[in-house]
Amino acid sequence: MIKTFVHPINGKNQDFCVTLADGEATRAIVSAAESSETLVILEAGGALSAIKVRFESPEEVLDDAIRKAKDSGLIERAIALGEIQTGHL
Repeated sequence: MIKTFVHPINGKNQDFCVTLADGEATRAIVSAAESSETLVILEAGGALSAIKVRFESPEEVLDDAIRKAKDSGLIERAIALGEIQTGHL
């Protein structure tokens, strides 16, 4: 599942997308919509986060990931530094 969203960067609205990736740990990956460049990786770290992710709908997990990436400034930092930023779901 992929969800798109708009977020202002330097006063200009830009398009981004977030998707869930399953592996050993569930991850939400935030990318620039135009280039699919990975900017932020949010992982379900710890038992509580892993349980929460398993019981929430994928859409709720994506909404949480969007909110956390925006609120913590991870998207802006990734663009400014040119480095993938990480965090927890």
